[in-house]
Amino acid sequence: LEKDYAGFIGSNNTGIGKDIFRLTNGEFRGSYNTSIGNDLFYLERGTFFGYHNMAIGNTLYHITSGNMSGSENISIGQLSYYMRNGNITNTAKKNIALGNKIYYLNNSSTSTFSGQNNIGIGDTIYELPSGDLTGTRNIGIGSGVFNLSTGNLSGEDNIGIGTNTMSTSDLSGKHNIGIGTDVMVVSGGITGNYNIALGYHSMHTNGKVAGTDNIAIGYQALHTLNDIGSYNIGI
Repeated sequence: LEKDYAGFIGSNNTGIGKDIFRLTNGEFRGSYNTSIGNDLFYLERGTFFGYHNMAIGNTLYHITSGNMSGSENISIGQLSYYMRNGNITNTAKKNIALGNKIYYLNNSSTSTFSGQNNIGIGDTIYELPSGDLTGTRNIGIGSGVFNLSTGNLSGEDNIGIGTNTMSTSDLSGKHNIGIGTDVMVVSGGITGNYNIALGYHSMHTNGKVAGTDNIAIGYQALHTLNDIGSYNIGI
């Protein structure tokens, strides 16, 4: 445990490695947290309230300005659960990050991570340069999945598998499935529900996916410059 202008009130925490449970200004009130590696649970300006979190690797749960209140989260890898400005709230529970740069919120203003039961496996998943991550039960596997150019990720029960899958400006839709490379890459945001896209560049649009129950299977299926409505099939 390392502190500068901080107090440690927590209990039953385990840390093995270097720069673990490090606070420069705030209090450590967490309990039953486990960390193995380097630069883990590092809060520069904030208080740690979380419990039953696990970190194995390098530079995990690094919050430059804000509090860590989340619980039962797992991170194995590096650069995951990064908050430039903002809090990981007490509703952020049971999220899993396996890999590199997962749940990476880099807002120069303020963002909030309050989502739960999300899974990220791979490289650079759930990267938000601005906005909040409040979504639940989303699964991202691969590289560049659920990466937003702007806006919030508030969607639920979405599955993205591949490269740059469901990369968009805002994701509030539910129960969408995208599998492949550059699948559901949508400039205007994904607000629709129950859409399925399988294959390279399928359901790729410069507009937005606001409709429901669309199916795109194959190379550039339902690829358009406009918005995508509802009940369309492209094979």
